[in-house]
Amino acid sequence: MGLLTGYVKPQCGSSKRTAAGSVDSQHKWHRCVSDLYRLALRVNAEIVGRRKAKLVMKHSVFNLDEECVMATGKNFRICGSAEKKKHDNEKGSSRASITGIRCGNAANQQGPTFLLLAGKRRNPDYSDDFLVKNGAAPGSTIIMTESAFLTNEAWVKMVPILARSLRDIVEVACRPLGISKQQAFQLKIILSFDGFKSHLEAASLIKFADFNIYCLVENRDSSAINQAFDKLVARSGKKRAARVLSLMTRSHITPIIDQWYLVLVVLAMLRDCAQSNVWQNSFIAVNMHPDYRLDFQEWIQKISPAVAAADKFEKETIDLAELLPRAWQDTPETQKSTWMKIIKDGDECFDVEMINELRQAGMGLSLLQHTYKIYHAEKAIRARCSSVQPQQMRDAVPSTTLTTKTKRPNKMIYHLFNPGQAATIWSPMERFEHAIKVRNRTMGPDKATKVSEYLDVHMTNDNKKFLSLTDDDLNMHRVLQESMCKHGFRRKVARRTLNALGGACGLSKELNDDEQVQKLKANLKFAESLEQVRFQERKRKRTALLKKKEKKIAASNARAERVKNKESKMKAMVLQTSKKVGISLTATFKPKHVSKLTSTMLSAIGFCYYNVTLSGKVGEKRQKLKELLGDEHEEESSVEEPAEEPAEEPEESDDSDKDEEDVIAFDKLNIGDLVEVYWHGEKKWFEGEITDCDRDSEESIEVHYKDDVKLWHSEKDYRNRLLT
Repeated sequence: MGLLTGYVKPQCGSSKRTAAGSVDSQHKWHRCVSDLYRLALRVNAEIVGRRKAKLVMKHSVFNLDEECVMATGKNFRICGSAEKKKHDNEKGSSRASITGIRCGNAANQQGPTFLLLAGKRRNPDYSDDFLVKNGAAPGSTIIMTESAFLTNEAWVKMVPILARSLRDIVEVACRPLGISKQQAFQLKIILSFDGFKSHLEAASLIKFADFNIYCLVENRDSSAINQAFDKLVARSGKKRAARVLSLMTRSHITPIIDQWYLVLVVLAMLRDCAQSNVWQNSFIAVNMHPDYRLDFQEWIQKISPAVAAADKFEKETIDLAELLPRAWQDTPETQKSTWMKIIKDGDECFDVEMINELRQAGMGLSLLQHTYKIYHAEKAIRARCSSVQPQQMRDAVPSTTLTTKTKRPNKMIYHLFNPGQAATIWSPMERFEHAIKVRNRTMGPDKATKVSEYLDVHMTNDNKKFLSLTDDDLNMHRVLQESMCKHGFRRKVARRTLNALGGACGLSKELNDDEQVQKLKANLKFAESLEQVRFQERKRKRTALLKKKEKKIAASNARAERVKNKESKMKAMVLQTSKKVGISLTATFKPKHVSKLTSTMLSAIGFCYYNVTLSGKVGEKRQKLKELLGDEHEEESSVEEPAEEPAEEPEESDDSDKDEEDVIAFDKLNIGDLVEVYWHGEKKWFEGEITDCDRDSEESIEVHYKDDVKLWHSEKDYRNRLLT
């Protein structure tokens, strides 16, 4: 055991977000919130009247966000064994954590809280009634996930519960005003959250629209400025959690701090939040309280430090054409127009028939899966190019004047690279002389290029070159200054991407108005149709693969059958060759026999005996076969041949004469008869079965021998007798 590390600092809960406070970004957010508030107020006034609609408005504005509750929030050291991969402490340095999804409205009312814990089984002691009795709002529940983080599956589970709970809160607020339950359900609710991917799930947004809940997404990285939960609620909750965890770690009663004990910590945070006005103050602080809205000029003045920090970044210009996939940008314009026309003629239904038509028109699957968002983005680009945009006047950011104190600029850098309007007509040499003049004015004419004689320093040519600045050196100095982001040079903003509906992601906007809901439903239909096309494509590929395998197996079987037939033919040819040269089936061929054989016989012997395919002319085949047979066989045959010939004739005559009385004529044989065929070369009888007869030509029969060989024999060459 020993000290493995120094102090370990836990990961911060949020990152530094300085680019979200720009004037352009805040103007878009301010206008989006104002438009949505006016829309909700107008719709609600038509239902219950303007006075009651204003009174209910603060109860109808909600904000939602997630937070992580960890057992350890301070720096700590890890003590343990170096061989152990994972270290955990029961109390002080426990790594247990859970996720809480909290919401509240501008009237300081808490909405339902959803706790995400890791695992599959829920502790029965922590029921929904237990949560409500100990500080949680009605509708609060615990959802078990794989890693205690928010997933699409968990979000889909909680959306119906969240929507019903928000409607219940508004209904309770409407009762003192004499608003009926039916009218309360028709009132519009505004729910704002960040652009987390699960929040933008299409089916969930449609579900919120069914409950008359407008969903408002914030600008990316702007939660520290524009989100009510992050402004004050999260801070107060963390302070309360730190106090509770401190008591737990010092307590001798709490055995282990696990995720179920962290549920008690969250309940303490909710009770502390209910006893204060933190939700209302948070909505006021982020300028989202409908009763305390500031105009844009006052709001920019209030967040002037954030605006000054955002000025260090480049001004963001969003061009949808640059966000389109590279494959679409490289596609010819005529092909794009053809695809766009197919979608337009199909009433933008995005069904299976349309997708198949796009496939036939040459669109690949890589582009097809992004067709919906590409079509709407391209449609917006073409509409913007074909007409003058009155929207630009509406989107124009009003001029703002901040009274913040600015830092004194570096005069030398300013004069070097900002010499005024006259610099536009200067030559490079005049710019260089201007730089030398500024240097001499600030540091003196000799300090930059000369070294004091009292230092006794030897100056080489390289040293003098380093000190004598050229115009290229000054340009490199400017490049280095820009790369280091100093003296007012701009930082780059992260590049945006296209969302599922064809717009730029990370922008503040309403997500589920009537037009957006139609797009969401069409997107879901497109996803369903695309999945059907993919299924058909997978099925087609599987069918083609099976056909290919079957074809391959059939070809293999046919090849095996051809080889088998070839072997049979070759064996039959070898038998006929043996008969011709007058040797038995068990005897081997000798070089002296080669000269008597035809080309087919030579090929059969090479194939059956040596597994070699002989090619070429007859002479070449004979030469190759002689090489295979070898010279030693020829010597042996030359010695044995004289003694062998005289002995064959008596045996043949004796055997044939002996069994002459059993020979039967071919015309008396029938198919299926078992016979014995006499081979003169072998001087033996071989058993077989008659499988075919040809009485028209030469009284020939086909005999199937026991060694699985079929041969045709004529009556003039072979004698037969019935097998008994």
